[in-house]
Order: sequence, then C-alpha cells, then structure tokens
Amino acid sequence: MAKPETIDQYKLNVNGIVIDVRILRDKDEIVPSYNISILNISLGTQIILNKLREEFISLVNVGNITVQERGVEGIKAVFEDEIKVLIKKYFPNIDDRTITLLINYVIQQNIGLGNIEILLRDPNLEEIVVNNSEEPISVYHKKHGWMITNVKLPSEDRIRHYSTIIGRDVGKEITLLHPLMDAHLKSGDR
Repeated sequence: MAKPETIDQYKLNVNGIVIDVRILRDKDEIVPSYNISILNISLGTQIILNKLREEFISLVNVGNITVQERGVEGIKAVFEDEIKVLIKKYFPNIDDRTITLLINYVIQQNIGLGNIEILLRDPNLEEIVVNNSEEPISVYHKKHGWMITNVKLPSEDRIRHYSTIIGRDVGKEITLLHPLMDAHLKSGDR
C-alpha cells in the first residue's frame, strides 16, 4: 500500500487555534482526503480539556441563565468566566494568551459546532455534508472538488444537537415531514 501524497497544504486560524489542513491523494481511493489537525493544542492538553468540559457541564446550571435576561453574548461571557476558572485550576501557570486560546477551544468544541466550525472557516470550502455519525464529513473544495475529511461526529445525538443549534438560529427544524434542512447561518454560510 502506497503512502498518500500531499497535493496541497495550508493553515487556518480559527479563534486563535492554528489548524493545519492537508489535502492527500491516495492511489487506492477515488477522491482525495481533507485532513485537519490542531497544531497549537497538544493531544494531552485536549484530553485534559475534555475532563475540564465534563466538570464545566456539572458545575454550570444553564437553567438559571436565560437568553432574555443576558442575551447570547451575556451567556457566552458567563461560560467563559466559568471555563477560565477551571483552566486556571488544571493549568495553574499559564499565560493570559493561552487561557484565551483554551477558552475558545472549549467553547468551539462544546458550545459551538465543534470541528464543523473549522470547516466553516475554510474559505476554500463551498459545501459541507454531514450524512450520519458512521461516515466522515464530506466537503467540496474550490480547487480539489469533493473530498472525504478526517472529521466524524461522535453520535447521531450530536448531529441532532448541531441541527437544533443551526435551526434555532434560522427559525427552522428537522422533522419527519421535513427531514432535510436548507439554511443560511448567521455567518452567511448555507
């Protein structure tokens, strides 16, 4: 089996998180692959941040925070403050710039759309297709066409959660009568 050939490579910056994008061509595959990796957050740090996320979820009582009282930005600020306290607990000697980076990562992965946000921020992508949690996400790249990514969603529940977030923002929902959602995000993405 031949090693895949890198046919394109570039970096993205998503809220201070540096993402390495590699487009690989494998002679055994029909389409190229679009692979992302986070460069400035190590795997060990990501594992600790997942533990931090679980603690954050158990500490924050979202039921007491309403959008009407604080607005979306107000709720995000409350979350950022709570996450900052936990980051300082797990990483006591870290600088403010790194704290901001880790807060952005935790929010993106757990309150936002996770790695889909990385895909949304790539100006080279025109389409993002999520079929189910068993298959990797597919994308349409302006230069390389359709590709399979190394991004998979962990469960069907997560897909429903993301669909609900997107639907709530645009006033739509997925139902048995309307199993597909065609929506424009606040960012202008469709």
